[in-house]
Amino acid sequence: MLGELFGEQVDEVNDALENDRNVVVASEPFGGRDVVVEEALKHLDHERVTFSSVENTEDTDVPEEGVCVVKGPRYLYTRTVDGFAPLRRFVESVASSDAVVVSSWNSCAWGYVRHAADVDVLGDTVDVPNLDATETARFLASEHDVSEFAEDLKEATSDDTAALRDRLPFGIGRLLEEASENVFGKVSAASGGNPGVARTLFERRTWDEETDGIDLSYDDAFTLRVVLSKQTVRRDVLRSVVGDRSLGTTLRNLSDAGVVDTEGGEVSLRPERLVETVSHLKRRRLVW
Repeated sequence: MLGELFGEQVDEVNDALENDRNVVVASEPFGGRDVVVEEALKHLDHERVTFSSVENTEDTDVPEEGVCVVKGPRYLYTRTVDGFAPLRRFVESVASSDAVVVSSWNSCAWGYVRHAADVDVLGDTVDVPNLDATETARFLASEHDVSEFAEDLKEATSDDTAALRDRLPFGIGRLLEEASENVFGKVSAASGGNPGVARTLFERRTWDEETDGIDLSYDDAFTLRVVLSKQTVRRDVLRSVVGDRSLGTTLRNLSDAGVVDTEGGEVSLRPERLVETVSHLKRRRLVW
């Protein structure tokens, strides 16, 4: 279903592939970029390079030819001394290869990297948009039993609703969703239209859950910005970026605020708090 909803973006990636151009596919965390990549490449032979942690970046080479999908490139840099070395090696490998490279980026990481490093060789960016309430309803109905919300689904996906939204000025649709009594409107508003967040909210039935908001010190907010860019990051990596002295206190503050989970040696972003997290960090000018 997401492949259909992101058909325009899939077409953009296909156009790049047909013309032997590298391309970056970027979305918010949990936002569907991998779906776009998989849909574009489902009938095309390709190789894969996957980075799953900052520690797993020694081999940054891409194939010499063909099509290569790169997942997890957000782990190729850290904001430390020499922290961009893996990214530079990767970019050099792409530049020296005849392969067509499709890289899948967390847009929060990509927004920083494209201004902090010379990454033009990775190609133009295909930005994966968030969904509106109608699209969110169709997406959730394709994955879940929504029979208990049959009337809400009918209303959210009706032609009249879609036509009304198309006629509204930019941003007004989101305001209507925030005031909506329709479950799918509520989920869309609470998730900001992010499909992964919408899935989490619907599965946990937390679209009406109120939170206390986010109020963080600058150090806490900076640490949260690092977690946002990686989605999941090891504690020792955070320690190398933000320092050891206050990390324990910072992680307790972030956990108490409900924006991260701390399991074992890893710190992960909580999908259901993504909208508030991004909004807070934008106000602090820590993301663009």
